[in-house]
Amino acid sequence: MNVGGETAGDQSGPEGDVPLLALMRAEFTVSKSWRRLGLGLQLVAVVAGIAGTIITDQQFVWALSLTALIALLLGYICQLQAERARALGEQTRRAVVLAEGLGWPIEPRREAALRLAFDRWATAIAAASPDLGRGYFASMAPKGPARLRDHLQESVFWQAQLSSQMARYTLAGVVAMTLVLLTGVLLALNSLDEHDARSAFAKALAAIVPFLVTTNAVRLWWNFHLQAAALDQLDAELERTRDPAGEPTEIDVLRLLHEYDILMMWAPEVPDIIYRWRRSELRQRWSVRASGS
Repeated sequence: MNVGGETAGDQSGPEGDVPLLALMRAEFTVSKSWRRLGLGLQLVAVVAGIAGTIITDQQFVWALSLTALIALLLGYICQLQAERARALGEQTRRAVVLAEGLGWPIEPRREAALRLAFDRWATAIAAASPDLGRGYFASMAPKGPARLRDHLQESVFWQAQLSSQMARYTLAGVVAMTLVLLTGVLLALNSLDEHDARSAFAKALAAIVPFLVTTNAVRLWWNFHLQAAALDQLDAELERTRDPAGEPTEIDVLRLLHEYDILMMWAPEVPDIIYRWRRSELRQRWSVRASGS
């Protein structure tokens, strides 16, 4: 998870090294930057595709169709870069959570391999933002299963709330994009020259691009919806470990952590702007909830 509370240990390596926690958070930022660029290119593809269905000049239609296809291809390349950066951030998160929660030290070779994998953008962001090395989890419990449980449940809470919010936003986006797609198809049919096969092909190509982007948006909404529901169930399981009769066992918490890691492998990312917008509200809600646990 790349959102959290306000206090955390400093997972520094050798003296002078940037903390792994800071590198992890910076890598998540890099991932989201790639994803925003990819989304921007997909929007360019949609605009070019819709324009290609409206314009009647065949030369412009072909140019717009080609622009849409190139933008769509570059957008997918950016998405691949975003997935690479996110996978590295998640790998580092798992190591940091175990070190911070249970006190398990990160094996030196593994830490060295992680540090070498971070790209220059993440390293620069982490080096320029020392606050990234602090402020992730809110639990002040001693290291052990209960502390790891607190860290995990805090992450689950934040991710579930943000995923639920994103599911609503993406559903609204899907509805809007579907209306735009239908409008574009109708305009393409009205402006189609029945005697020009090349014009028909170009306009069909231009209409396909918005359809592909809309289909991807539908998948994104469904993934956010499923993610929020699964995290709510995991949160309920974590809550059941708060038995007044005794502390949770290490095996119980590690099992739930493993389930969370599996969920996060395929979870869509929440944009930073949504996190910043709801950060104060969710931080307050988590503080109230944690104080009542």
